Amino acid sequence: MKFQSVFFLILFVALFFFLLFGPLQADSDIEGAKAALKDGALLIDVRTKAEYDNGHAKEAVHIPYDQLADRLEELQRYKDKGIVVYCRSGRRSGIAKQTLLSAGYENVINAGGLKEMESVSCIQC
Repeated sequence: MKFQSVFFLILFVALFFFLLFGPLQADSDIEGAKAALKDGALLIDVRTKAEYDNGHAKEAVHIPYDQLADRLEELQRYKDKGIVVYCRSGRRSGIAKQTLLSAGYENVINAGGLKEMESVSCIQC
């Protein structure tokens, strides 16, 4: 009986983390990002300053994902043009996308990670 309890506890914890973190990584859309950037969308690198300083897409502005909610006023003119966010792996950009959607921004694309951005923009130029 104890084995079953431990098994179900582990299963519950695994399901919880999948539901909490899974969708934030799975919604990246590099093709949509390419199209949006051609149409004038703003590109935001949501990584840390150290990561940004180590190399970033040349068109990107830097707003760390954990500062985004406090800096929404800077993004008002892009509310209708669109915003593309990226990070290292796609997880933080997924969080950033949700932050923007919750604030009323409708045209937000998670481009995923820096590796995906290499097909869109020059990195370390």
